[in-house]
Amino acid sequence: MFVRTLFFVLFATGMTLSAGKVINVKDFGAKGDNQADDRPAFTKAFEAAAVAGPGTKVVIPKGIYRMKSFQETRKLYAGHLVARDIKDSVVEAEPGTVLLMTKRGNGFMISRCDNTVFKNIVVDFDPLPFTQGTIHSFDAKAKTIDVTIDKGYPSPLSKGFIGKPAKNRLNFYDPKTNLRRRDLIINWVGKATSIGNGKVRLQLRNKVLEGKDVTGLRFALISRGGVSKGHAIFVMNCKETKLLNNEVYSAYACAYAIRDSDRVTMDGCLVTTKPGTDRLMTTDADGIHVKFNRRGPVIENCKIMYTDDDSINIAAAYFRVCEQTAPNKVIIDIDGNAEVGDEYVFFDFPTAKVLFRDKSIARKRVKWQGEPKYELTFKENLPKFNTVKTLKHPAKWRITPKARKEFLKSGAPVFAYNNDATGRGSIIRNNYFGHNWPRGILIRANDGTIENNIFEDQVGPAIVAGHDFIWGEGPNSCNLKIIGNTFKNIPRSNILVQDCAVMNGEKDRAITGVVIKGNRFEGFGAPSYHGRGRVGD
Repeated sequence: MFVRTLFFVLFATGMTLSAGKVINVKDFGAKGDNQADDRPAFTKAFEAAAVAGPGTKVVIPKGIYRMKSFQETRKLYAGHLVARDIKDSVVEAEPGTVLLMTKRGNGFMISRCDNTVFKNIVVDFDPLPFTQGTIHSFDAKAKTIDVTIDKGYPSPLSKGFIGKPAKNRLNFYDPKTNLRRRDLIINWVGKATSIGNGKVRLQLRNKVLEGKDVTGLRFALISRGGVSKGHAIFVMNCKETKLLNNEVYSAYACAYAIRDSDRVTMDGCLVTTKPGTDRLMTTDADGIHVKFNRRGPVIENCKIMYTDDDSINIAAAYFRVCEQTAPNKVIIDIDGNAEVGDEYVFFDFPTAKVLFRDKSIARKRVKWQGEPKYELTFKENLPKFNTVKTLKHPAKWRITPKARKEFLKSGAPVFAYNNDATGRGSIIRNNYFGHNWPRGILIRANDGTIENNIFEDQVGPAIVAGHDFIWGEGPNSCNLKIIGNTFKNIPRSNILVQDCAVMNGEKDRAITGVVIKGNRFEGFGAPSYHGRGRVGD
């Protein structure tokens, strides 16, 4: 093992690292030649850094490091590379370095790396998580398009593009600008068939708008789905971790996922197409997805572009009350990043009416009907609730739009969320969000600040604040400040402050204390692709 001792001060991060150790991944066998499997060498280097302790610097010399194997093999978290338990340290790549992931799964996972800086990390995938090409003919009646695939891109006939569990979403692009056509709604592909001469026929699952001919347009088809998430950079269980000047060119899911963490900072990070390529898009899911964070992230001076889902989503998730085991005890679905003493809010799912709120005094993991759950104890007695047990719903479950519809028909158990693990106090400042589908920022957390950002050419609203009862994300967004932002060519509502899919308004869950001032709006409005006139008129 090659470990050199050195005295240095890292002023850029505000940390003083004296008597630090420098660990070079090449001393553990990494090649950086775009050929070898460099994953084992990186694993050894990161493990050495964790043992070396605070003050360590991991250096990644310039090169293309191909990761051909998974370090983390659990199905839900399968991923190529894991940095774990590196605390109060720095992991820095030289400019021009790329970590190239080769499988459907997470790319670079960062776990329990408190107060550590990750700088100049660039992540890409090969094969790409999407394909693209040109449409040569269109049959509106049969709902088919005949296409050729651009050289070097995956075939839509390959596994992961068509059929379950793929979310095989297709977007249309202008061949002159290579920008997404906002007047054409997304489509879904049900079948792909080779028709010879290098062409593929794609069977669309829904109609292209009446009177629209897509012949000659460009297209991109994503390969999202499956058990493993496929985030490019996945931060988990970290506190005060800093991501500086990192870049993501592609991902099967989100570019950056921040889960079960506390006050992660992102500064100067980028999501964009790889320089020197003709790629139409970047990630199959969100640019930045933040879930179950105690304090929200600080996101500054970043650029999030060409994603196939929202630019930023900050929220917690709802969970069901499975059973009331005592007047002051309930068993709930698993909730993330919780501590004893957290405040829980219980509410009626169809109306969002708040039924009870209190701080927990005890919390333990239990097995309930064979599934992992948590038992919560409160000081006060809870009201009598409808529960999973009383309604005879299944113990294993996840919220989906389909599940929500079934609840509204057959009855829903009471739901809850942890009010102390929602991303409260998020700061989103001085960023650029451009050419993403569909929305800019979704914020379901209180006390946030969205300031001096630029939103351009989003298909959906630029900012959405409030509960979302379709996807089970919340809470609402009280005391939100939206100040000094610029909105350019947003075809739908620039700022949307409302709860989504709530049957009846309830004053005790109102979104209060929102400040909107000093914002600039340019080029608002466009023809509605749902055929309901022009948005903004």
